[in-house]
Amino acid sequence: MTGRLRRTRYADVVGTLALLVAMSGTAYAAHALPKNSVSSKQIKNDKVKGKDLKDGDVSAADLAAGSVGTDELQPGSVGNAQLSANSVGMAKIADGAVGSVQVSDNTLTTADLKGADHSGTISLTVPANSCGGFTLGVPGAETGDAGFLTWRTAPPNLVMGPLVFDASNHASGLVCNPSSSSVSISNAPIRVVTFRS
Repeated sequence: MTGRLRRTRYADVVGTLALLVAMSGTAYAAHALPKNSVSSKQIKNDKVKGKDLKDGDVSAADLAAGSVGTDELQPGSVGNAQLSANSVGMAKIADGAVGSVQVSDNTLTTADLKGADHSGTISLTVPANSCGGFTLGVPGAETGDAGFLTWRTAPPNLVMGPLVFDASNHASGLVCNPSSSSVSISNAPIRVVTFRS
């Protein structure tokens, strides 16, 4: 039997090349794309996953307003380091969201409250079986504050009414002596704390 070599035709070469390009075209295209040549128009919705992104690839500037809600946050993913000063106010805290479990012992003081915290003295005389008004200078108090007066050492037989903050740095109140003898106090140490909404 005599073997004959078949002469290569142009059509065979072109067909073979076309087959090779068709089979490897996708792989070639993925590796041959220039840097930054794929935009959001070429990416189908929900096709980019977290594993496709490196840390720091997405910043706040890349996120639309309102696009990240509580459903997208993992527990514990937002801490003090991620919050700017004064970024969380009362309007952003749900009722009951902060309980005793979230507050460490001795971490809250009057410095954490809006209002005045003033220590001073008071002198007054209240006749037996009577009531009388008094006024106090309270630095830092504002009109409309709520507050209370506490005694460092409570005087006997006196009952204090609520304080009224009717002017800046000023309070007035009512004191009663239900006993049958007059009560006089001089330079008794007191503390006044106010609160405002």
